[in-house]
Amino acid sequence: MVAIYKREEETRKMFRQLKKVTDNYSLILVNNGFDDKKFLKKLKPLHYVENRENTGAIRPINQGLDLAEGEYICVLHNDLLVYDEGWLDHVIEFMERRKDVGLVGLGGRHGIQEDGSPDLRTTVIELRGYPKHYMPTWRFTEVAIIDGLGWVMRNIGLKLEESFGMMHFYDLDLSLQYIEKGYKVFIAAVDVWHMAENQKQSTRSRDDYLKAVGGNDDCYYEEVREKFRSKWQHMLPIWRGERDDAYQYYQESRYDRLEAEYKEVGGYAQKLEQDLWDKNEQEERSAAYARSLEAEVARLRGLVEAPDGRVWRTYLKVRSLPGRLRKPPQRPSNMEDGPQ
Repeated sequence: MVAIYKREEETRKMFRQLKKVTDNYSLILVNNGFDDKKFLKKLKPLHYVENRENTGAIRPINQGLDLAEGEYICVLHNDLLVYDEGWLDHVIEFMERRKDVGLVGLGGRHGIQEDGSPDLRTTVIELRGYPKHYMPTWRFTEVAIIDGLGWVMRNIGLKLEESFGMMHFYDLDLSLQYIEKGYKVFIAAVDVWHMAENQKQSTRSRDDYLKAVGGNDDCYYEEVREKFRSKWQHMLPIWRGERDDAYQYYQESRYDRLEAEYKEVGGYAQKLEQDLWDKNEQEERSAAYARSLEAEVARLRGLVEAPDGRVWRTYLKVRSLPGRLRKPPQRPSNMEDGPQ
C-alpha cells in the first residue's frame, strides 16, 4: 500500500526499484496529489483511491488499510528505495514463524522517553548514508517503535491515529497499539535509501503543507508529541529489545570521542597554565627591572642634589649654558665698519 503525494520523479524511481526486488503482491494506491495519473494506471493497482486535496500521510494510509484484505499489509513511502531482493518474502516468513510478532518495520528504536520523544540514541536501521552504529546486528531486532518510512503489519484491524492530523507520531502510535494488544514489534535489516532525508526535498518543506499545519512544522510536531504523550502516558517510558552490538559500538565510539575531547581540553588547559606562568614570570621580571630603575633614579637624584658634589657643579654649568647661548656675539674692538 502506497500513499502518493507529489515527488513524481522519486515515485517513478521507487516503483522501478520495487519491481526489481519484490513480487507476488497486490498494490493499493492512494493518490493524494500526483499529477501523472497515466503512470499510476500502468502500475495496475488492485485498488485505487484519489483524493481531491492533500490530506497528509495519516488519512490516506488509513484509506488504503480499509481496502486491504490480506493477512499482511506492507506500507511504504513513495520515496523509499529498497535494495534487498526478496525482502518482503523474508519478512512475511519471519512473521509466519513468529505469531507473537505483529509489526515489522524497516527501521525503528528501542525506546520512547517519558515525554513521548523517541530515544534517537537507540535507532536501529540499515539506511544508506546513516552512521554505522545504527546498523542492526541481527536479521530481525525487537524494538519499541518502528519508523514510518515503511513497515509490514499483521492485519488485525488496527489503524493510524487520525486525531494527530497530517503526520508525525503515527508510527510510534501504531507500534504501541500492537504492544498493547500483546504483540511484539521488530525491525528487519533491509538495505534501504530514503530519498527525503534531504529536508529540502521533504513534504515538510512545502508551502502548502506548512500552511496546513499553521506555518511552523516544529511547533506542529510538538503539538502532536503532546497528544501522543497524553494518550500513552500509562506506558511511558518504554523499552523493548536488547542493546545489540551496534549500540555497544556506538557507546564505545562515544567514549573514544569523549576521551579524545578530554585530552584536547587537557592539552589546552596545560597551554593556558604555561602561558599564565610565563606571563607572571614576565611581570615579575618587569617589576624587578622597574624597581632597579627606581633605585638608579634615586641614586642619580641624590648625586644631583648634593651641593658640593662634582655632579652638582657640572649641573650648574649645564644649566647656565642656554643663557650664555642666547647672548649676541661681541664684535672685536679692532674691527672697522664695512668690508675690508
